[in-house]
Amino acid sequence: MTRAYIVGAMTAIRQAGASDRDVGRGASEETIRQAEEMLGLRFPPSYRAFLSAFGYGGTREAYLFGLCDSFDFAVASDPNVVAINLEWRKSGLPDHVLLIESRGHLGYYALDFSTCDQSGETAVVEWHEGCDPKSPVTVAEDFGQFLRDRLEAGAPSRAPAAA
Repeated sequence: MTRAYIVGAMTAIRQAGASDRDVGRGASEETIRQAEEMLGLRFPPSYRAFLSAFGYGGTREAYLFGLCDSFDFAVASDPNVVAINLEWRKSGLPDHVLLIESRGHLGYYALDFSTCDQSGETAVVEWHEGCDPKSPVTVAEDFGQFLRDRLEAGAPSRAPAAA
């Protein structure tokens, strides 16, 4: 089901009007591998598909951290998933958590690598400062389901305004 979720979500992003969409051009396999190495994680197949197709961004409903071949991994700014997570790790973010979307003052959505299944997929959880790393709130079984649900829900996000 994950593949169907991610394909549907990616189709929705592609079909969104130009004013409702802000995405990158996709990240190369080399950039994805380098990011995984820097973070000490193997991204789930559904998140890798998103990174490969778009790199980062999304729609007004879901604006995700990610990668771009031209990102400087040392610069911690949205939407650089590597630098954001390395910076948060300095403040105690566990290595098995990967922040993927800001929820503003409510915290973040994150991939929880302690839940990795046989296919390499991980649950998506709510994360905030002071969150119990042993019992975060699960919002989706995997990234594909999470992205599809976020796009369908029309929840507010922090997508930058169109230039």
